[in-house]
Amino acid sequence: MEYTLYRIRWCFVGVLFFANFTVDFSSCAYGIVTNIVARYFNISPFSVDMLPSATFFVGSIVLVVMALFHNHIGVRAQCIILTIGGLFGAITVTIGFLHNDYYYFVLMGQIFIGISAGISFVTSVNMAANWFSENEVGTTIAIEFSAIHAGQMLSSLLYPLLLNDVLDNLNKKFDSDKVRNVFAISFGIISSFLLICVIFVCLYAKDHPPSPPSASQEKILNASNQKKAVMSMENILESLKKTASHYRNINFVLITIIVSLDTSYFAMTKVLITSLLMKTFPDIPESLPGTIRIVGNILAVFFSLAAGLLIDRFGRYKLFSSLPIAGLISSCISILFAHHYKCLKALTFLYPLTMGLRGFSEVTLVEYLTEVTYPAEKVTLMCAHYIPMLIFQSIFIAVERVLMETFNETIAIFVPLTVSVVSLPMLMAVTSVYHRSNANNSEKTTLLTKQTNKRCSLLNNNDNT
Repeated sequence: MEYTLYRIRWCFVGVLFFANFTVDFSSCAYGIVTNIVARYFNISPFSVDMLPSATFFVGSIVLVVMALFHNHIGVRAQCIILTIGGLFGAITVTIGFLHNDYYYFVLMGQIFIGISAGISFVTSVNMAANWFSENEVGTTIAIEFSAIHAGQMLSSLLYPLLLNDVLDNLNKKFDSDKVRNVFAISFGIISSFLLICVIFVCLYAKDHPPSPPSASQEKILNASNQKKAVMSMENILESLKKTASHYRNINFVLITIIVSLDTSYFAMTKVLITSLLMKTFPDIPESLPGTIRIVGNILAVFFSLAAGLLIDRFGRYKLFSSLPIAGLISSCISILFAHHYKCLKALTFLYPLTMGLRGFSEVTLVEYLTEVTYPAEKVTLMCAHYIPMLIFQSIFIAVERVLMETFNETIAIFVPLTVSVVSLPMLMAVTSVYHRSNANNSEKTTLLTKQTNKRCSLLNNNDNT
């Protein structure tokens, strides 16, 4: 059997990259300048935390809807909803920053972006499976996850750099016009790029290529094509049962719990890092946490890409998933002591390292999940996997903020440390049976690019003549 790869698949990756970039750029834009955003809208830090929390909460609801109607929401529809949700969200956030009384417009924009957030987790894996060969899947998913860290990196660079002089507590001055201009212009630029993405996916996106990219994907497509997708309550209930059935797979449950607990690091390093550092070091400039987060996200981009390449080259999913978790335990213990003994130099190294390790584990864990659950239907699988993750992400932001404000920053850091200690033995309990790889290796297949396929056809025609 010959399987063909089509070059347009990389255009889809580019669109998904920018959509994922937008979700995390917007979700992490406010935490790095919490005091400035709170002052601009005259709200509390908890209300600023509500902006990313709303995105993740709505994303979890979207995943439930995706699971129920997965037979009617193919890759093309996912791409369209993903980009349109981001476009509406970016436009609404832009409007929200035009006046300091429009906080709820910004909140509404983050809710629209939450639609993109929920779909992005499904589409990244679904696109990789539908359009890419087995030895490209890890790299493709790594590129999509690197967009997450790229978005966080740019927000960390842009806002502390441009807004470093708007808040002068000593002279009681605040330049609200500059805050309005910086946020409105940045989200306006994002809106224009998302408009291009919307036009592209409406014109060119497809559910799957004419020829499946691998033996495992061919089997899944053949099985799904045998069932007629009819909109009925019976099919919706069947989708609900299929989604719930994943929770009876112990490997799925273990990896899902690990990924959900892992979001405590997102809360610590991406949302609350400015508050944590300034609580320990009140005199540091607000640009320093932004610089630390920039370096951390750069590391996370490279670690994500390295994880995808290593997985594609060597396999060894459990090994590559356990190493970063072990590293997170060590780095979190070091962060705890560095805060306690007020060692700023150590924290400027440890926080970026922690972000890099988490970027590595994000890729390896999702690849490990698809291996040990094959041939599970991808949409319901990813929905069931990421619904609890998004809920826990919102919970950890609130819990760590409350602990930090009520007690101190070291108590808040105990949360991610504890979950890492719990996660490592859970990962060891996952059964390493690589079903998807075995399915692809069980058949002798020829993998061709579209160009190579045309050359072969021309050669055959010349031989016939």
